[in-house]
Amino acid sequence: MVFLLSVYSSGISGSVQCPHCCFRCLGQQHLDEHVKKSHSCIRKNGRFKCEQCQYSTDRSTNMKHHQRTHAGERPYRCSICRARFTERGNLIKHMRTHTGERPYGCSHCQARFAQRAHLTTHMRTHTGERPYGCSHCEARFAERGNLIKHMRSHTGERPYGCSHCQSRFAQRAHLTEHVRIHTGERPFGCTICPARFSQRSSLNKHTRTHTGERPYSCSRCQARFAERGNLNNHMRTH
Repeated sequence: MVFLLSVYSSGISGSVQCPHCCFRCLGQQHLDEHVKKSHSCIRKNGRFKCEQCQYSTDRSTNMKHHQRTHAGERPYRCSICRARFTERGNLIKHMRTHTGERPYGCSHCQARFAQRAHLTTHMRTHTGERPYGCSHCEARFAERGNLIKHMRSHTGERPYGCSHCQSRFAQRAHLTEHVRIHTGERPFGCTICPARFSQRSSLNKHTRTHTGERPYSCSRCQARFAERGNLNNHMRTH
């Protein structure tokens, strides 16, 4: 929405400055022409509104970065790999995957992180904070992603579909495990024998046959089991 702007004195005799950028000119008419040409996306409330979506911002630099998402422009390129980014800040974060830099340290333990957001999430393991609450039940979560996954238990949404059959899943990890049925992939190998498995949980069960570990104990007697299913069967005897 285009609108007229009041004259901003620049300190230079007779000149005016655009309130949204560094442009200077002589006279209100020239300033209005500049605004129509360069800031046609500005609303009456002074916010910059994207002409292609609902995004709005108070800063013209933010709008400039946002418009690159529509244009596909990625001017910031990694010097080590082919990754490209719309903002310099994202490139800086990416470079830490190459350098191993972890500038954000936890004040409660020795954990360190490459991104501040990851530190914020980690801190909740110490504070117990769970800011994301389900609108259908009392469940609360430390991460938004876990809330999104949980909501599918209420909505029945299964966004991840198998390309080999009609099976669909609520979580990407479950789809990944399912696809191995079709491909025969067994990425989890035993370190003691040649056995390999499609799921890590199956490997863990198998490893107990070597170690003799029995983590599942009966609450009524001293019996212990290597698998939860065997404990469930045992409990029926009581």
